[in-house]
Formats: sequence, C-alpha cells, structure tokens
Amino acid sequence: MTTNDAKVGHNIALAQRFNLELRMVSTFTLKVMKGRGFVHKDKSTPGFYVKTHFSFGPEQKSLVVKQDEPNWNAVYTYSIPSEHEAAVLKLEAMIDRTFFDDCIGMLRLLVADHKPNQPFEGWMPVKKEKEPQGAPQGELYLHSMISPPSLTNFRFLVKQQFFSFGDFTVKDHKDRNVFNVVGSWPNKFYLKDMNNASIIEIKKRSFIALQPSYDLYDCATGAMVLSITHVFSWGMGSKFEVEGSTEPLVIHGDYFARSWHIQRKRDGAMMAQISRLWSFTDHYAIDISPHENIALLISAVVVVDYEVSKDRNRRR
Repeated sequence: MTTNDAKVGHNIALAQRFNLELRMVSTFTLKVMKGRGFVHKDKSTPGFYVKTHFSFGPEQKSLVVKQDEPNWNAVYTYSIPSEHEAAVLKLEAMIDRTFFDDCIGMLRLLVADHKPNQPFEGWMPVKKEKEPQGAPQGELYLHSMISPPSLTNFRFLVKQQFFSFGDFTVKDHKDRNVFNVVGSWPNKFYLKDMNNASIIEIKKRSFIALQPSYDLYDCATGAMVLSITHVFSWGMGSKFEVEGSTEPLVIHGDYFARSWHIQRKRDGAMMAQISRLWSFTDHYAIDISPHENIALLISAVVVVDYEVSKDRNRRR
C-alpha cells in the first residue's frame, strides 16, 4: 500500500513497525421511507413505529417516533469500525401499547452485503422472528448505503488492573497480542513488542515523594522522552502533568466513570483516551489518535492506571 498522504503514510509505518493492522471505520446510513401492509388485531392502537439496533455493543436508536403517523424519511447513521464489519442491523416493527409494546415482525440487514457508495433501495418484508419462512406481516421501504472505509484511531484492549499485577499483554482491536509489559513494580518495567524487543523503559523517580513521578526512556536511543507526575487527586478525579521531548500534556479523568484522557495543554487536542468497554465489564479500550506515538502513549496510560489503582485501593 502506497500513498502521498502524510497521515496515511504515518499509519502504514506504525502498522509495519509494530505488526499492527490499520483500523478503519465506515459510515452506514439508513432511511426508513415508508411502510405498507401492516395489520394488527387491536384497531384501537394508535399505530406502529420502527426501532433498530446493531447486534454488537450497546448502541440502540429508535428510527420512527411513537406517534399516530410515523415520521418517515428520517436519516440515521452508524459508525462501523473494521472489527465489527460483520455487524447485523435488526429492524423491528412495533405496536405502541400503553404498557407492553408488541413486535409485529422484524427484518435483518447485513452490513457486509453493502458495497461502498452503492445504495440499496426497495421494499423489504417484515416477518415474525420465530417464523422467518412465514408470510410477511408487512413491508418497509428502505434506503441504505455504506461509505468507503477511512482511517480511524488505533484501539488497544486490556483487562482492568492487569497493569497493577506485573506482566501482562496488550491486544489490538482484533484481539491479537501486540505488546507485552514486563518488569517488577514499582522499580522499573518495559513495554516490549512481540519479538521481545524493548521499546519504552519506565522508571519511578522516588519512592517517598508526595507527588510520584515516572521517567520514560526510548530504548533505541536511551533518551528520556517523557516525565509523568501525579499532581493531585480530588473527589473521584485525578490529574497528571506530562513533560519531555514533546510539548506539555495533561492527563485527567475520574474513578467512577473509569475514563481517562490525554490532551495537549496548548489547545486541548485529544491524543488518547482509556474507557471501560460497556457496563459491568472489566475490559478497557485505549484509543490513540493515528498520528501520535503509540508506544509512548500506551506507556503513559500504564503509569496512570498503576497510580489510579493504588489510590483506589487506599480508599477501600
């Protein structure tokens, strides 16, 4: 793959260096234009509406508002990352009742059946889920299209507090092992690639300082590239100051939401963030802007999680 686009070229170089797959995202657009042939026994109900959701993740959006005359032709869009390219979009035709709404029938659209910039438009049968070969309960006239894929943030996956218990592995968005963190806490540890080559060395500066500080070194040159200081904690939040060979950064977030952001001090531009994947899970995603230093920011997030985990244990 070759390109004259500097940003794309940077992504390709990073992917080749760390054996990563470029992460892409497409926009799936859906319009429910009209319906016909829907019949239900209770004629006193005000009508039907349509709802839709993808089969992955928590995303769910009503497509047609509950009202006497459905609000047709509203356009809704979904971002489909490359790890969910086999996503299924399910539409359900619902009867609006006072307490429990009834599902008349449903239909499924496969994202993989759509070719970029080639729209589909036409009538689609709505059938009962338990009788997919049965007679249609009505039809929906749909217009759908998916955009060509474009580059998006790199995503890495880790498990909650793995950082706090010694060695662990960082996975990419397709669940492949891409980095290892090895060493002994809290003295020194390393971020390594899957060939066991050290990329970043992290050293704690002092064990008795009121504001714990960590220095990050580039293993290829031996130069210190970042210094991270845990400035203070307040309530359910915390803040870190970052200085070094790059321009000054700030890291902040809160314990309750388990969400952290790395931003430039100068303009507040988002460089990376860590967030819990859905509710009630112990897995986290690290999203890193495609033109940033991946290894350096992953190492910074490791330091932050270690400090936050210590604070969380003290508060229990």
